[in-house]
Order: sequence, then C-alpha cells, then structure tokens
Amino acid sequence: MGRFVCFLGILIVPALAWAQSPEYRGGDHELLIAPTAYTMPKGWIYLTNYELFFLNAGFAATDRTHVSAFVLFPMIPEFLRTLSIGMKQNYWYSPSFASALWGAYNFELGILAVGNAFSVGTMRSNATFNAILIADLKESPGAGWGFSLGGAVALSSSVKLLGEYWFSGETLRGTSSGEILALGIRFYGKQFCIDLGGIRPVGVTGEDSSDLIAFPYLKGTYIILPEK
Repeated sequence: MGRFVCFLGILIVPALAWAQSPEYRGGDHELLIAPTAYTMPKGWIYLTNYELFFLNAGFAATDRTHVSAFVLFPMIPEFLRTLSIGMKQNYWYSPSFASALWGAYNFELGILAVGNAFSVGTMRSNATFNAILIADLKESPGAGWGFSLGGAVALSSSVKLLGEYWFSGETLRGTSSGEILALGIRFYGKQFCIDLGGIRPVGVTGEDSSDLIAFPYLKGTYIILPEK
C-alpha cells in the first residue's frame, strides 16, 4: 500500500500548492469515482454516463445542495430496480478547503452509504479524502467502513489528471473487500467532460493477476445550464 500512497502523493502535492480559480466546470463535483466536497451552482444539472451502462443525473437545488439518481442504462423496466438516490450537502467552503456530507441508498439491495468528503485546494486542483459508512438495512443488518484518498491536478484549462486509492476496514460480512487504484485523465469542453482511465485491484493474487494491468474506465458528463 505504501508505494501507491507515495504515488498519489506525487499527484496530490502540486494540487495543494497550485491555487486555481474556484469556478465550477462539468465534473468537478467528483474525481473518477469518488465525490469531492464541491457542488454546482444552483439550478445546474449534470448527466453522467459510466462505461455506457450506468447513468447518474444530479440537480443543484442550491449552491451547496445536490440531489441525484443513479440507474442502469438504457432505462428499461427491469433496470429501474437498480435505482439509487443520493444527496450531497456542502457545509463548509473556503478558498482552500471544503467539506460535504453525502449519502446514497439503493432500494433493491437495501444498502445505505453515508460519507464525508474533505477537499483541500480548489475545484481545479485538489486533494480529497472520503470516509464512508456502508450499512445493510435489508437482508443481513450490519455496517462497514470504507475510505478513499484521491487528487486532481489541472494541467491546463481543458486537461486534468485524476487519481484515487480506495481501501476498506471490515465489510458488512466481516471481511476486507481489498484495495483499488484508479488513474485517469479528464478532457473538458464548454459544457461537458470526458474521463479516460484505468482501475486496478491492488494485491490481487492468482494465475491471471500478473497479466492484469487495469480495467479500462470511461465516463462522460454533460452539464445542462438553467435558462437565463
């Protein structure tokens, strides 16, 4: 784990030292996967598609409040059973630090995730830590903890590097779910962004583990602006 933390440090340290404009751009509310503590301006809407099979839609009810819905895509009646709802509430924002409480609930599985995102830096370049409580409210009541450490470094006004490291404590069934490393790059347009990257389980063993470099990752986000 140490070498990956050091690698993320190389990615994150410039984010802490490079002050950037706080203006929100599409996708700044999250890294590759993990949420940041930042939110969109009131009235904005984002539509995010992950790997062409998952759709997430969010609406900024206020400058600090997001409500969202997540479902398999395309939306057919059977897929509606996968519906999850979410919310993020930013409760602290300053030029160099932000914190937000967020949660998501999946109706079919009865899984509730509640977390807090801490972001140091700005929307363009930041280091973000998430602490997450995951609870099973349906079949086998219990809870477990998860954590993520990540960062974003803006290379220009249209390109950003992203990195995340996920790890967990005890899961709902009393075992560790392992660790995941995700690295990628984000390209910005006027009202959209595209993330390209890879996700690799850390500490994988087995015959195929030596051949595994990473699972490809693709995400696209489009921003709908309110009418003036």
